[in-house]
Amino acid sequence: MSLLDVQGLTVSLRQRGSAPVPLVEDLSFSLDAGEMLAVVGESGSGKSLTALALMGLLAKPALSVTAGSMIFEGRDLATLPEKDWRKLRGNRIAMIFQDPMSSLNPLHPIGRQIVESLSLHRGLKGDALRKAVIEQLDLVRLPAAASRVDQYPHQLSGGQRQRVMIAMALACRPKLLIADEPTTALDVTIQAQILHLIDGLRRDLDLAVLLISHDLDLVAEYADRVAVMYAGRIVEQGDVEPLFEDPHHPYTSGLIACAPGKVPRGGTLLSIPGMVPPPAKRGVGCTFFARCGRRLERCAAERPPLVAGAACWNPVPGEETRA
Repeated sequence: MSLLDVQGLTVSLRQRGSAPVPLVEDLSFSLDAGEMLAVVGESGSGKSLTALALMGLLAKPALSVTAGSMIFEGRDLATLPEKDWRKLRGNRIAMIFQDPMSSLNPLHPIGRQIVESLSLHRGLKGDALRKAVIEQLDLVRLPAAASRVDQYPHQLSGGQRQRVMIAMALACRPKLLIADEPTTALDVTIQAQILHLIDGLRRDLDLAVLLISHDLDLVAEYADRVAVMYAGRIVEQGDVEPLFEDPHHPYTSGLIACAPGKVPRGGTLLSIPGMVPPPAKRGVGCTFFARCGRRLERCAAERPPLVAGAACWNPVPGEETRA
C-alpha cells in the first residue's frame, strides 16, 4: 500500500456569483515510503497549488478541494478537520518552501525557530530541546552547528538557510517531505549540494519526497519517478530514465529539449512558443493544443485521458510504451 495515494484531485477557485474554476484538475499519483517523485512543469501549471493542498494550506474559502481524495497513511487529507491537521502538519507531513529568507523569521535566532516544532510535537524541554536542535543542524551538515543555534537568518548564506529549513522540516521525522523548488534561489553548486542532501536523508530516514522543480537535470539525477504537469493536469508520468530518454507527450519532449543541458556549445536555448493558458481559457480539448506542433482536429474538441503514461491523441513516436 502506498504511503500517499492521490486520486482525481481537483482544486478550484470560488468566486462570488460564478461557478468554481478548476485550477488543478483530476490529478492522480502515488508515492511510496523512501521514494522521490518529481513534479515538473512551467510556472502556472499547478505544482505549488498541489503541494499546498497536500499540506492543508489552501487559502479557504476562495480555494478548496472540490473533488478527489488524498489518502495518507489511511486517512483522506481532503476531508481532514483543521484540529487534526495541526497534529499532522510538521509532524507526519512537512514542507520546504521556495525562499528560505522569506520563510524564516528574521527576528528570531534559527535555533528558536526549530524549537517550536520539537516542543509542540515531541514535548522536549530545556537542555534536551537545545541538544535536539543541534542534532538537527548536524543532520543537515550545517558547519559548526552548536555555534549556529543563536545566529539569525541574515547571518547565514543562502545554502545554510536552506539547510536550516530542511532541519526544521525533518525535526519530527515526518514520513512525507514536500520540497517546493528547494534550490530556486541558490547558485548551481549549492543546488546540487542541497538535492544531494535531501536524497541522502530520504534514503537514511526512509522518507518519501515529493519534489517540485524546474531543474530537469537535477530531477533526472535524483528522482525515481516524474509527473509532468501542464495547465493544472498531469500530461505524462513514469519512471525518470525512460521518460527522459523517450518522452511521448509533445509538451514533455519540448521541456526536455529546452533544458540548458541540451544546448550545444555556442548554440541557442530553445523555448516552447506561447504560454500556459489561464484556468478560465483552457477549453474542452487538450490544453496544450495552441502550442503543439503535433495537434490534430480532435485535440481541440476532446481532452485526452492519461493512457500508457501520456495524455495525448498524437504522442511522439517512441521505442516503447510506458505502463
